Amino acid sequence: MGYIEVENLADAGPVACNDGWADIGNLHILEAYQRQGIATWLFGLVAESLDLAWVDRLLEYANPEQVAELTLFHRLGFVELARTARGFDVKDD
Repeated sequence: MGYIEVENLADAGPVACNDGWADIGNLHILEAYQRQGIATWLFGLVAESLDLAWVDRLLEYANPEQVAELTLFHRLGFVELARTARGFDVKDD
């Protein structure tokens, strides 16, 4: 039906400020199962596991075009922390 991958950022290196933080690496729900509560259920399982690991911050990254994902994250209580413009500037010399 789908899966979610979460990484505890305390395991990402020796930076102490990452304690208590985790990052969603992948969230995928097969199209036939979308909008049936599968993602919400998966996030519930993740929340229980993160609580046991003393993780109280969960980060996710999304593009503005990902409207369905952004709607889901907002409904689950995520808040926008920052926006980043990405791309390359090509200079003609």
